[in-house]
Amino acid sequence: MSWIQRRWRSLSTPKVLKIENKKKIEPIDGSKPDFQGEFTNLRATRTAIKTGYRGTLLINEGYLFSGIQRFVNGDIVNYGETVKSDINFVMPESLRASLWIGRVLRVQEGNRIVGKIIVRKIFNTILDRDLAFPCSDPHRILEEQDIVNAVSKLRLTNKNHLPMDIVILKKYPKLSGQEIQLLADHLEGVDAKAKD
Repeated sequence: MSWIQRRWRSLSTPKVLKIENKKKIEPIDGSKPDFQGEFTNLRATRTAIKTGYRGTLLINEGYLFSGIQRFVNGDIVNYGETVKSDINFVMPESLRASLWIGRVLRVQEGNRIVGKIIVRKIFNTILDRDLAFPCSDPHRILEEQDIVNAVSKLRLTNKNHLPMDIVILKKYPKLSGQEIQLLADHLEGVDAKAKD
């Protein structure tokens, strides 16, 4: 057997990982959602989405997290409609301090954006960034010119076209959710003025 054949065999043979502390995975309890938001159907195919939909949410750079949605006032959301939705994550423990009120999350199917969710209520306290990083006066962040200028530069170098809250969160991991949202909204206002 040649070295090429041995290398090919080693690459094509799946590696078995030994998991030491297996946790029993509990079924998701739909009566206790992790958070509630306003879901808007933006599917390019203009097809409806049914309750129980398991789209993935872009929360951190390079990571899509599966979330089960249950629509509060109905079973179907047609294209362009917005409804209240209760969302459960499959593994909320891996998303500590990643949500805040007002955060806009992309809902995706692979690389395609099929909707957005605006976070309105957070029931699972593990997820609440403002509890993990409290801030008494979030508006003071806009007075920090060094941070505002650095974030403006980040916007210009955002080659992956990520939402600005993800870019800001990566650069400044100790900011509260309100501070991140204010910086992202400030940049949107600057962009809107530039287009006018």
